[in-house]
Amino acid sequence: GTATGVYSSMQFLGIFVGGLGGGWAFAQAGGKGVFVFTLIIALLWLVIAATMHRPGRTSSYILRLGEIDPNEGASIEAKLKTAPGVIEAVAVPGEGAAYLKIDRTTFDPASVAQFVRGDARSALGGGAGDDRAS
Repeated sequence: GTATGVYSSMQFLGIFVGGLGGGWAFAQAGGKGVFVFTLIIALLWLVIAATMHRPGRTSSYILRLGEIDPNEGASIEAKLKTAPGVIEAVAVPGEGAAYLKIDRTTFDPASVAQFVRGDARSALGGGAGDDRAS
């Protein structure tokens, strides 16, 4: 909900600022001024966009953990985040699962299974993780 609210607020802020800037440009130089103003903004955005880095290829991985004590969720997340290739980890005790964002090039499912077994969880059998591309 928060992300949707921020996204929507930024859209309306953009509309407001764009209308304000376009109105100012029109008042200064008419239609030609609006064109030049938007051309300058577009070129600035092109320069900014050219310096951006492409995000890495990640996947989602669902790790079935069985019953989890709600008080252990944070410690499980911390341990999972130290596994090779794990970018983010969220343990959901009510579902008995952990949701991972992984780097497919460095992720090793066996190392995650080792963390789970080391935390007194049931050993992971075949199909314990659900690997989905995101």
